[in-house]
Amino acid sequence: MKTSRSKINPNKRTRHDGGGRHGEVVGLLNNSRWPPLVVGLTGGIGSGKSTVAAWLKKRGVPVLDADAVVHRALQVGGRGYKATFKLFGPSVRRKDGSLDRAVMASLVFERPSLRKKLEGILHPIVEREFRRRISAHRRGLLVLEVPLLFETGMDRWVDRTVLVWAPKKFCLSRLVASGRLTRAQAMARMAAQMALSEKRRRAHFLLFNNVTRATLLRNVRHLFAGPGGATLPLVYKNVTTS
Repeated sequence: MKTSRSKINPNKRTRHDGGGRHGEVVGLLNNSRWPPLVVGLTGGIGSGKSTVAAWLKKRGVPVLDADAVVHRALQVGGRGYKATFKLFGPSVRRKDGSLDRAVMASLVFERPSLRKKLEGILHPIVEREFRRRISAHRRGLLVLEVPLLFETGMDRWVDRTVLVWAPKKFCLSRLVASGRLTRAQAMARMAAQMALSEKRRRAHFLLFNNVTRATLLRNVRHLFAGPGGATLPLVYKNVTTS
């Protein structure tokens, strides 16, 4: 497969709204006549990328979730369990042998050197799984949901990159309101990621999530299913087969 990126201006961003019935969208996204296209989906913590991924999954699009791969790797017997336990020690192990990810998270965001070591264990596991799935993908759309898409260099593996963008204040308030993180914890996680301005510069497409969820999903439908749900999606523009 060849993809032409020359006609895509990553510095030119346009908001899109679209419609289309659910059945039309499913038919488009499951169209096996299309060439293979790998899309990297990313966004800052609390931006709403999981909402976009869930919309795609519901319509039959295969979505590879980096966080899910990490979760499996850290389970007892998982590929990253022993090395991670050795890195952190018994303080992160529960009585049943499982690793307490909340405790691990609090430690790694206090100690950047520890976070780098953990990433050195887990990122290669994610990369191997994704490479295997990408090499087996033959037709149609495949989406990689990767929070650290640009930070890890995985954007080099994909044909298109989509950034779910939301203002920092929006993401922060959403994270705190969820009860999962304190304000300090949320700010530490946000600070550990690449600046959103740099992600915006690198991404092919932006999905703005600064109004309502319904607006976000209209934009998602337009990008992935085309205006009115009846034309070639924007993500497929300039794609040719070898």
